[in-house]
Amino acid sequence: MFFILFVFTLIIIGAYITTKIVAEKSNFIQRTKRIKILEKTILSSNMSVIALMINEKVYVVLQHYKTTQLLDIIDKNEWNKSLEDFNKSDKKNQKSTIKYIKEIFRLDDHK
Repeated sequence: MFFILFVFTLIIIGAYITTKIVAEKSNFIQRTKRIKILEKTILSSNMSVIALMINEKVYVVLQHYKTTQLLDIIDKNEWNKSLEDFNKSDKKNQKSTIKYIKEIFRLDDHK
């Protein structure tokens, strides 16, 4: 009986240590991730606009079916400033920045 309890305890300790090691490695991978999705707006069933931050730049891309088109590259500070300005000027409607970009470019679904 003592032997079974001892083996069971070893299995539990081994599982705990393995879980800790896997968690540390996955946290390392997440900390080194350099791409962050700031916003995504679906314009139609097959078209969306995505704002991605990679390092210190914001990339605004249009995704249509299986193609991706770069619309603009914006500096991180400029993005934050324009986001603050937009939020101050449009508190009534509370539109997202991507919807504002959609209105500027007047993006339509061309089938």
